[in-house]
Amino acid sequence: QPRVYAIPKAACKAVLKQAQGFKIADCCDDIPDLYTMGLAWDVTNGVNIDLDASVICLDARYQMTEIIYYGNLQSKNKTIRHMGDERSGDAAGDDESIKVDLERIDRRVQYLGFV
Repeated sequence: QPRVYAIPKAACKAVLKQAQGFKIADCCDDIPDLYTMGLAWDVTNGVNIDLDASVICLDARYQMTEIIYYGNLQSKNKTIRHMGDERSGDAAGDDESIKVDLERIDRRVQYLGFV
């Protein structure tokens, strides 16, 4: 299990490092149904890098039910959507994002692992 990263409720966003995670309930008093996970990066020393946002859907036994990534842009019931592959990292703001509608997500999915 990842180490849980405490974030201030006022911010309701976090910059996470490898193997860190956070609980949305610790961030918000009222848990919204719609979320966006954003991934941003910049060109380093003139060298382009390519990061890829993905989400792994897990059931109550931590078994994968589905994975959404640049090669599979949406879940079967369309409640999780990858907004497309960005390869250069030169855009302002998030370079890749994944939108999640928790209200309509497959009821088998108990955990979402963003990688």
